[in-house]
Amino acid sequence: MQLVDSFQRHVSANCVQAVHHENVHTAIGDGRVKNFYSIYGKQAEWQAVDAFICLHPAATCELFVPFNRSIIVVTTTRYDAGRRSIGDWRRWNDRLARIAADQRNVVAANNQYDVEYMRSVVSFGVLME
Repeated sequence: MQLVDSFQRHVSANCVQAVHHENVHTAIGDGRVKNFYSIYGKQAEWQAVDAFICLHPAATCELFVPFNRSIIVVTTTRYDAGRRSIGDWRRWNDRLARIAADQRNVVAANNQYDVEYMRSVVSFGVLME
């Protein structure tokens, strides 16, 4: 539990370097993903993580792909929140499909509507309900 508490304090104090409440709902392009990883990718606390869990907005999981860890995406409302342009939405769909295709990862929704919404626009093999 101490490691978790230490990690949470570190993240809360330092995560704003790359992502903060004002820009978390905007598109996360390749530049921001690379910037985020360049800041946190070599830090011991981040390397000790076994899995990343993303709830809302679920698309923030894009940031964690370079860490090569398990990713758990659970959409609570609209999996595409913050992806306002067609290009950003399609890029997130592609990334989400790649996340779902990796057996280490889990993609799920907390309600049937969002399960069906994701299925209608993203190519999934298996989607947890």
